[in-house]
Amino acid sequence: MKRILPCFLFFFCFTTSVFADGFSESGDISQNSFYSTISYALGEELPEKIVVENGVITYQPFDIVVTSSYELFDIDVSSLFEDTVKRRINSKGTYIALPPGTTVDILYHYWNESNYPINIEEIAVAYSRGHISFLRYLTDFGNFTDKEYSLEPITMLSSGRWFTRKGIFRRYSGLEDIPVDAKGSFLLDRFHIKLPLEISKPVVKDIEGGVEITVSVKNTTGYPYNGISFEHGSFQEVLNFQKNQEYLVKYQLNGEFEDGDLGSFVIKDNNIGRKCSVLGNNFSNTFSVESVSLFSKREDGGWVAGGSMGPSIESFCMQRNPYVFTSENITIERESEEEIVIDDVVGSEEGKTEKEEAVLGVTDTLVELPKTGNIDFSILVCGVLLLVVDLFLWYSVLRKKKYESNYSFTKLHTKSSKDSYKRRI
Repeated sequence: MKRILPCFLFFFCFTTSVFADGFSESGDISQNSFYSTISYALGEELPEKIVVENGVITYQPFDIVVTSSYELFDIDVSSLFEDTVKRRINSKGTYIALPPGTTVDILYHYWNESNYPINIEEIAVAYSRGHISFLRYLTDFGNFTDKEYSLEPITMLSSGRWFTRKGIFRRYSGLEDIPVDAKGSFLLDRFHIKLPLEISKPVVKDIEGGVEITVSVKNTTGYPYNGISFEHGSFQEVLNFQKNQEYLVKYQLNGEFEDGDLGSFVIKDNNIGRKCSVLGNNFSNTFSVESVSLFSKREDGGWVAGGSMGPSIESFCMQRNPYVFTSENITIERESEEEIVIDDVVGSEEGKTEKEEAVLGVTDTLVELPKTGNIDFSILVCGVLLLVVDLFLWYSVLRKKKYESNYSFTKLHTKSSKDSYKRRI
């Protein structure tokens, strides 16, 4: 007894505690010490008006239910789990309610509580319940950044029993060398909540006493969609759709609309859409694969389940809230005499400016100046002839005067000269 007691004391005093993780030997997830879960969150502040194709979306702020991605990035991941089986706490990031046109962040949280580093080869997230495997369940509601989906089930061992999880999955690259006791979160994917109606641009036509407007509205969901209110001015109509039905809304607005402004039409949709991926399990240690939406593939043993949800209600849900769609402002072009006169004045001023620039500036192009009058060619010829005759007459007069003066001088000299007859010899 004296020899046994020192050994007993040595065992308790000088040995260190070790976190057990027998998953690598057994492949049974009940012995897994790597915990993970996801969250649905909002990465950016929600604007008052959400811009969509051909219009904007408005909503009631008190309908919004969401947690900020930044808040979940800063959270201690261990606080998302509870009890010995590390059940996911059904609180932040497990339910969102947003209007169409918004984008949801899919966050991945992990915690390695084993006694050695772990490599995660692959991550798989279920976006539907196990019995739902047709893609339109999800694609009618929204879309991811790419269109890759997987319907391949995931199989795992828990407490000696095999379980298979079915549904619509998306698969992602895993993580390498996760240190002991490491915790972290990162953005895994983004999901865009679609507008359930496809709304075209309006076509406007002039009619006597007003205008006629035609708008195409299509139900893009795979199920009936009723109670849609369409309003524009005094026109109102309630639209009820069969699945994938397209309806042409044709109506008239009376008035002159001289300024061309027809305002906007408004569509009010009070329907709620919701997509959930799990059915929670009651608070017990019994494993339910339907209560799990996230699965991580460990390099040392295979698939392990993320934190299961409880109680027995649907969870990890995305909800599309009621909304109001307001179209872009509708206009129709109108021409008036006043506008035409203004255009002519502007055009003439522009023409004048161009001509002035051509005269003042240096260009390599000869510009023909405008002709200011018409010239009669016969008048020009007569004028030239008169000028020639006039010059000839002036020339004759001057010549005559010259010779007359010379002759007079000769006669005077002859009379006054002495022995003039001798000079003639």
